[in-house]
Amino acid sequence: MTIVVLVAIWIVIGLLMALSAGSIWKGERPYGEFADYAVAIVLTVLTGFADWYLVPAWLGIEGVLLFVIALLEPTAAAILGLWVMRLIKARAG
Repeated sequence: MTIVVLVAIWIVIGLLMALSAGSIWKGERPYGEFADYAVAIVLTVLTGFADWYLVPAWLGIEGVLLFVIALLEPTAAAILGLWVMRLIKARAG
């Protein structure tokens, strides 16, 4: 049951990061609103799964600290992914 709740939280985090991208970076969304949402959600969920399963195996971190890591790092990954999208678009065009 925990992983289902975490996936739901990661999806909400991805949605919130994509929604706030317009406030963080002024101007037009380089690949459209749908791309922002898709990239943020995919990166959040993938990073969350990696954190949830790999951090305990590699670092031995468990419990509340693992839960905090599994929430904060996906948020950072979504922001980084959205920034990279804007960087690529700015350099290409």
